[in-house]
This record gives sequence, structure tokens and C-alpha cells, in this order.
Amino acid sequence: MSEYIDYIFFTAILLGAIFVGFSIGRWWAVVFVLLVPLAFPLYGPDSDGAPRWFYPTLFLGPPVLLSLMVGVGCRKLVARRSDRKRPHAE
Repeated sequence: MSEYIDYIFFTAILLGAIFVGFSIGRWWAVVFVLLVPLAFPLYGPDSDGAPRWFYPTLFLGPPVLLSLMVGVGCRKLVARRSDRKRPHAE
């Protein structure tokens, strides 16, 4: 179980991003990817000399961005389909 904890953590982050994108439903929600570095201490270099926020931004930023976009897109699709099913008053 412990060898899968990284995959479980990564999957939880991606599913959480989809949920956040779906619940907000606006395209400005993708700006939340810029908050990824704030989840990590912004002081001092890591053991290899890079800032502590560099690798999480590099490896988590793009997948989280895509997940947020998928969530927002799903919300827009659901809204569009529900508008089609509703009869329009004349």
C-alpha cells in the first residue's frame, strides 16, 4: 500500500482539480494553478539548489491546469445541455 501512496495522492489532486473546476464553472478558475507554488515553502533552496516550489510547479502545474479545464468544460457542457432540454417561454 505504501508504494502506491504517490499515485493515490496524485490522483486525488487531479480529481480535486476537476471537482473545483466543475463547481466554479468559470474559465478564470484556471488561474488557481498559480497557487501551486504557495502550497510549498517559498524559502531556501532544496537539496539540489532549486527553489522548493520549482518541481511541484513543473510536475503538478500542467496536469492540474488540464484537470481544471476539464472540470470547467464539463460544467459548461452540462449547462448547455440543460438549456436545450428546458422549453423556452414565448
